[in-house]
Order: sequence, then structure tokens, then C-alpha cells
Amino acid sequence: MTASNSAARGPQFLGGRPRSRVCALCGRAGGITRAHVPPQAAGNTGEVRRYRPGVLAGTLGPQGVPQKGGLFIESLCADCNSWAGANYDRAYAEFAKRLEFATNPGTLVLPREVPAVNLAPGLVARSILVGLMAVNPRIRINHPTIAEQLLSEAPEIRLPGQLQLRVAMTRQRSARLAAASTMMRVLGRRQFNLSLAEVWFRPLAWALIPEPGNTPQFGEDLVTLEGWPDVTEWLCYSTDRTSVDLRNIVRAFPTVVHPRTDPRQRDSWVEMLSDEAPLLEGVIPR
Repeated sequence: MTASNSAARGPQFLGGRPRSRVCALCGRAGGITRAHVPPQAAGNTGEVRRYRPGVLAGTLGPQGVPQKGGLFIESLCADCNSWAGANYDRAYAEFAKRLEFATNPGTLVLPREVPAVNLAPGLVARSILVGLMAVNPRIRINHPTIAEQLLSEAPEIRLPGQLQLRVAMTRQRSARLAAASTMMRVLGRRQFNLSLAEVWFRPLAWALIPEPGNTPQFGEDLVTLEGWPDVTEWLCYSTDRTSVDLRNIVRAFPTVVHPRTDPRQRDSWVEMLSDEAPLLEGVIPR
């Protein structure tokens, strides 16, 4: 369930309109284009159906008819969008393609097994970091050094000390882009999940989160409990490193399900979103 005090007023979309007046990466006004997150080359194409979730009579669900065209946020200028696509998105798409076998519903994979696939860690991490900034344009405002390093194509990208980039695998057909999400488990174990931005799109789930351990009053951190690898250091890999064995850079690679889309636990969680935070969901074809 999602926190809301407006259910009595009828259907209402959660979060703000997924469009920015200025570029989420360079900060320039005007010329905003559609940033597909993850990249279209990774399967986020016209067959993916997107919808805006809303609350009706206290129940969260899709509002209106899902539309084809993939998941996108209108938050990057044409120059930044094209630059990221030309430099990083192909590496992300190749990594996602190589993981498809491990997230196929018919494939037997041990719970935390690391697949034997190669990737370009620096390129992949930069691609998704741009995507996360597109999902939450306030990242550029609150942490300007991230955008500065990306745009200058610094050899190493250093996140502010209190932030981490986490990743896991997912098999679910439901996809999701969300900014500034706070989730708390209200039934059972005291658990929480805080993220500045998150991207769920099979075969990968990503989150930019505050460093766990700083908020013990909320309970146990979900990404830590589920064992999502901290891949912040991928941003320090040279963009020339294009073939690194995943088994050499993470110890475990769990397959996870978002609590709000899992029928077994969604009623145990409350999600809180800012009025300015985009939330977009969709369905990936089988």
C-alpha cells in the first residue's frame, strides 16, 4: 500500500508529472527530450506498456489504459541524451542481454549465484547513473559533483560518501521508475528501504541509496538484508575495461522482487513519495 490522504477525492496519480523544465544532467533549460530508462537497446522499446499508478478508494493500481512505448522520463536535453546513448548505453544493453538466461523463469539459478558473464563495469555504471539522475532530477541539485564528473568524463566517478549504487537481478515482468521513495514494513519484521532513485526493469534492479547504517531507528535495511551488491566502485573502472568477469567483482548476485509488486508481502509495506517525485510503472512483454 502507499501512503495517501486523498483517496476520498477519487483517482489521483502519485508523484509529479514526469517532466523537468531543465536538464537533469547539465541543468540547461529547454529542449527536454524523452530519456528511456533503462536504454531502449536493453529492451525498453515500444512493446513495453507504461502506466501511471494511482490511488482509488484506498487501493493502489494502474490508472487508465497502459500505453505502449517503453518507460521514459522527460528530463534530459537532447545533447545529454544523445551523449549518454552514444557512449554508455550499448554496454548496458549488452550486459542485460547476457543476463537474460539467468532471469528466465524456466532457468534454475541458485539464490545468490553470480552468473558467468562479462561486462564493462565503468560503462554500465555510468549508463545507469545517468538514468537514475533522469528519474530524479534533484540528484543534480543536491549532489552537483556527480553531474560534473559525468559531463567531464572523469576517469573515475566518485559518489558523495553517503551514497551507494546497488544492483540485483529480477525476473518480474513489472517494471518501475521511482524517485525519492521511502518504504517501511509495518507488519512483521521492522524493515525499510530508502532510495534517491530506483530502476526495476528485467533482468536488473538498481537503486541509488544513502549509506545503510545511518538510520537504525527504521529497522533493518532491505537491500542489505537481500544482499544487493554495492557496486559503487564500478564507477571507478576505466571505460577501456570492456570485458570483466562479473564473478570477479561481486560475491553474490541475488534475484529479488519489489515488495509492492509481490502479492505475498505488498500489504505489509507502506510507501511514501514526495509530491515532486516521479513514479512510473509498466509491464514487460513475456
